[in-house]
Amino acid sequence: MRWLAVFATLLGSTAAMAAPDCPFERATYAQADGWTLQFQPVPRDAPGNQTASFILGLKSGGTLTGAIMWPNGYSTPLWSVEGPCEPGGSKTCRFAEETNNTAYVLTDSGIEMMPQEMDGAPARQVLLPRLASSLWYSFYRETEFDGDPGDVFSFSGCAS
Repeated sequence: MRWLAVFATLLGSTAAMAAPDCPFERATYAQADGWTLQFQPVPRDAPGNQTASFILGLKSGGTLTGAIMWPNGYSTPLWSVEGPCEPGGSKTCRFAEETNNTAYVLTDSGIEMMPQEMDGAPARQVLLPRLASSLWYSFYRETEFDGDPGDVFSFSGCAS
């Protein structure tokens, strides 16, 4: 069983080494408990300070839309997530406990803020602090928390 853990670690390292072939804006990330994060090009009608766009896939099958923005006068990348207020609902809510949610990445150099330019190689991991607690205090508590989803996503591949 121990060799399986070592193999999984090496496989994860290999996937991270293959990441330079994938631009950050098309990277996909996953958690062991089923949440996924898929970056995509920023929509044309997005605010001028939005530097990244992503889809948060929930293990219940639902999706939420996310954004990374660099506000004027505040040099920190802030994340936000919004979507249906409840599974299958039509009303839209923003899921964040606070307005200043800094987005981080894990690179070979260590933990850094999410880059403004998303055209480089993807990070090994993405950290969206307080994401899980924001969804915990919502109508998604019933469908999403039978395990331990968290705030960290590991690189899993590249969207075509």
